[in-house]
Amino acid sequence: MSFTTKYPMMFTTMDQQQQKNALIDFMKQTSEFQNFNYSASGMSSLMDVMSYQAYQFSLMANFLFNENFLSTATKRQNVVARAQEMGYTPSSLHASKAALTLTVTNVTGSPSSLVLPSNSIFTSSVNGVPYNFMTTVPYTSPALYDANGNVYYEFFVSVSEGLYSQNSVRLTTQTTALTIPNIDVDTTTIRVFVTLADNIEYEFYTPQNFLVTTSNEYVYFLAETLQGWKVAFGDGRFGYMPPANSIVRCSYVLGSGSVANGCAQFSYTGSILGATSASYSTVTTTPSAGGTDPESIKSIQINAPNYFTTQNRAVTANDYKILIKQSSSNIKDVLVWGGQDNVPPMFGKVVACVEPLYGDTLTSNEITNLQFTIAQLSVPNIGVVFTSPFYLNLVITSNVTYISSQITLSTYDLQNTVIATIADFISSNVSIFGGQLYMSQLSAAINASNNSIISDNTTVQLSYKYTPTLYQTTSINFSYTNALNNLNKGYVMKSTLFFVSGQTSSVWIQDDGNGSLNLLYATATGEIAYAAYGIGTINYLTGVVNVKSLMITGVSGSTINFVAIPTSVDLSSALQTILIVDAADISVTTQSNN
Repeated sequence: MSFTTKYPMMFTTMDQQQQKNALIDFMKQTSEFQNFNYSASGMSSLMDVMSYQAYQFSLMANFLFNENFLSTATKRQNVVARAQEMGYTPSSLHASKAALTLTVTNVTGSPSSLVLPSNSIFTSSVNGVPYNFMTTVPYTSPALYDANGNVYYEFFVSVSEGLYSQNSVRLTTQTTALTIPNIDVDTTTIRVFVTLADNIEYEFYTPQNFLVTTSNEYVYFLAETLQGWKVAFGDGRFGYMPPANSIVRCSYVLGSGSVANGCAQFSYTGSILGATSASYSTVTTTPSAGGTDPESIKSIQINAPNYFTTQNRAVTANDYKILIKQSSSNIKDVLVWGGQDNVPPMFGKVVACVEPLYGDTLTSNEITNLQFTIAQLSVPNIGVVFTSPFYLNLVITSNVTYISSQITLSTYDLQNTVIATIADFISSNVSIFGGQLYMSQLSAAINASNNSIISDNTTVQLSYKYTPTLYQTTSINFSYTNALNNLNKGYVMKSTLFFVSGQTSSVWIQDDGNGSLNLLYATATGEIAYAAYGIGTINYLTGVVNVKSLMITGVSGSTINFVAIPTSVDLSSALQTILIVDAADISVTTQSNN
């Protein structure tokens, strides 16, 4: 049956009722159905069924269309597929790492040396959850002697969280690839070996640059799949294609990601070849850190297009920023500028300031690895110089009012909830280069942290934490990067206590409200006295502080904290400055509305 209509039926809405109306209008155009009563129960039910089916088709078409584009896709497999079309491989889970010192004593026979083999297991835990850490390479220690002439052996080892595993497969055709059937693989630990017809096992590597890969290079390519990670080989033009019957062996580490960070105490319960009877003690040099979860969908959607624009080469500052982030799992944010804009200038260099995910600065090994990687992709004779961020702490005080009839927590738990909310808000939204703190947004997060909270009164101060070198004359120069409030001409900045040469009492630095810094101390009777006048200056408009040379001999605590009152409750960072907060610097009090 065919219908003759004046206008075609078109659905331009995702609303089912509007689609039903459009369907009825279409049917009324036909000679066969124009006189039907569409409000009658039978026809109305039929129109409901047809419009619902059209509605479902519209939704499905919309969903499928969105999944074809990186920016609108919501299913991970589709986001990953769109990213791989751009040559971008999402970051996998990364295993947490720690540095340990293993001391072996009471070894029978006192051999001249001992070897700690690779895959030796150390155990630790976080919040009661156990984790295994292992060595990835062997370590050797010669026999050492203590002050009493007793023999001992000492290993300085790096361990990675997770368990060693491997898969082997015989290729049935030249195009068969190996799939690692686990998504929790740390891809930085993957090693691929292929045994060819000569019965020799060759190691394959990921190519640094796909476009210059020759047909005889032993390379492999990684791709994330729903089942795990796919290891594919070359096609005979870009990379060597292993022949049929080749045996592929793939080894890797299965990790737990970020949840294993923070392990501080380790134990070794294994044995060492050559030490049939021995005692083991472990000291943690660096607690476990650097573990990350697989790259999120949001991160992939941001990074894949940026990585594509670099075309695997570093020319512009943005190229360097993207490639540096791509080359390490321990990077939260990167700021890059040309050496000619540095103070002082560094011509022929690119300067990169990196904020790590874990720790305040990158380790020397991380910097070396990044410099080597970027050097392969950058303009010849242009080196990368890494510098550390300048951290400026926030001191946050919040008084929270709650409805007593609606609170289900103790006031202690409510305080901890607000403290955790503040710390998470600052870490997620403010602690990046160019980060800004808007008090209205922070207050909204505080009020949303618990249903019983109806208001808050939150204030913020700025604190620079300075770690001095004792018994060495030095000056202290820094900037709050925000205007400071001296409207009342009282003191705006005050430091915590410390000791200086020639002064028996502890002292502190405080401004006079007019831009001059003085050194003060408290007398035995509690009166405030001046140890020195005019030891530095403070610019209230720019926030720049300059303290003249002091010989500091001691500190009350680990740092000297310079705390200042900003003019505005909304704060911003500039250049290399990053605003951060420590939980110890967050003070929360609560009061009932009754």
